[in-house]
Amino acid sequence: EWFACDHVDTAPDIILIAKAIASGFPMSATVGKAELMDSEVDTRAWRSGAHGSTFGGNPVISAAGIASLKIIEDGLIQNATEVGSFIKEKLIEMMDRHAIIGEVRGLGLMIGIELVRDKKSKEYFPNDVTENGKNIKEVITGECFKHGLILYGAGISSLRILPPLMITKDDADAALEIIEEVITNVEKQLS
Repeated sequence: EWFACDHVDTAPDIILIAKAIASGFPMSATVGKAELMDSEVDTRAWRSGAHGSTFGGNPVISAAGIASLKIIEDGLIQNATEVGSFIKEKLIEMMDRHAIIGEVRGLGLMIGIELVRDKKSKEYFPNDVTENGKNIKEVITGECFKHGLILYGAGISSLRILPPLMITKDDADAALEIIEEVITNVEKQLS
């Protein structure tokens, strides 16, 4: 399942693809149903080149796209599914040990941790909960960064875990150890 829509039983007419399709090189694609895209099926459809540009077909970018597709087809999506499930399971176990982890959610390797002051009420921490006036997510992401782990904040009180699709279980486990150590230390400071 390459796209988020594949997980929710949705069949879009058109999908726009970019970024990962060429491993960060500037490439994109517009993929659609034949009746929308094939001028032999419908003369009102997009004709070949109708949405192109003067930079279209760059050989370096095209080579990057082909190489990226080969890597994806060689098990990258399966790895993302397996390691994502592994991370989520470990975070759910961690949630039982830590009062400030209110929820773990996600799909594949896009995972979120909701930080809460109270698990029952799901009350968020105020923005200036720490001694230095920082939000709890800023403290955790900053401390994780000091340990070599990049996490992102999201929303009012969430952490986003977005590792590369080729992450191994060993690397994921090392990252989870950092997250747990940092959360343990933050909880000690809060008590």
